[in-house]
Amino acid sequence: MTASRVPPATRSSGAPSRAPGAAGTAPVEVVGLRRTHPARPRPVVAVDGVDLRVAAGEVVALCGPNGAGKTSLLDCVSGMRRPDGGTVRVVGVDPYRAGPATRARVGVVLPDLGLPAAAPARAVLAHHAAMHARPRPVAELAERLGVDDLGRTAVRRLSSGQRQRLAVACALVGRPEVLVMDEPTAALDPEGRRAVLTLVREAAEDGCAVLWSSHTLLDVERAADRVLVLARGRVLADGPPDRVTGEEVVRFEAPPGSPLDGLRAALGAGTDVRETSPGSFELRGSRGAQELVSIASWQAGNGARGGITLARPSLEELVLRLGDEQRHAS
Repeated sequence: MTASRVPPATRSSGAPSRAPGAAGTAPVEVVGLRRTHPARPRPVVAVDGVDLRVAAGEVVALCGPNGAGKTSLLDCVSGMRRPDGGTVRVVGVDPYRAGPATRARVGVVLPDLGLPAAAPARAVLAHHAAMHARPRPVAELAERLGVDDLGRTAVRRLSSGQRQRLAVACALVGRPEVLVMDEPTAALDPEGRRAVLTLVREAAEDGCAVLWSSHTLLDVERAADRVLVLARGRVLADGPPDRVTGEEVVRFEAPPGSPLDGLRAALGAGTDVRETSPGSFELRGSRGAQELVSIASWQAGNGARGGITLARPSLEELVLRLGDEQRHAS
């Protein structure tokens, strides 16, 4: 089930207006991206021919099991790593070769954060603000992300969640045209997650193209316009959060071990129906009401009644299934 979106908050004054989804070149364009990692006995393909486009004003989330290629993809889009094949363009420029003027248009939050350990938290945010011509008000951003009371506390003395909030504040303070984030809410409490997601949606409303990865799938369902599901370096699904999970599933009950041959014959060749746990059965790829009639008849013949539900798998179920498949394939 798709959760409700984070409610919009008051937009900061002075923000430049950029129309979402404007025609022309998208702020993020990736074509045939390939990235490998050295390994023995042979290199590991982390990203295998990925195509991706993020329009202005769009929030795109990357989901998938560990090792799916999400971080490698974000490293190439942020300019931290050079692709081994394909092309990446961010605001029209190869991010790996981008100069300071281009990099100032992109906000980045990566796992190592890159914050100076000895510097006071507030000074770090003020320094980032000073590098931009039209920064967001530091005090307002610090308050909304809960870092206003850190003041003179050195970065190394902050908790992981506090450092994460500070990193997000530094990425947003320059009003970026592109925002690239790897697990931005991973270390945060519910209040911090809500604050980050609200600011991300506001940035998108101002025309920012947002690309982020997350294992917190509830956050993805609340904040993303589109989801790319990755596994083994490839895009397996691309669409709105409530649609990428694929086919509908019929779940029903019957005595444990009930024979399925008669039901499979009634449903047709190639039907994917199975007993997932004792007494619980599942049909994937439902095609219509006639299947429900066949299931009800089969249940009655096996001494069971009712207990039929029609649902679409959750994003979490999809990622768990892909993780199982990826482990079995390795």
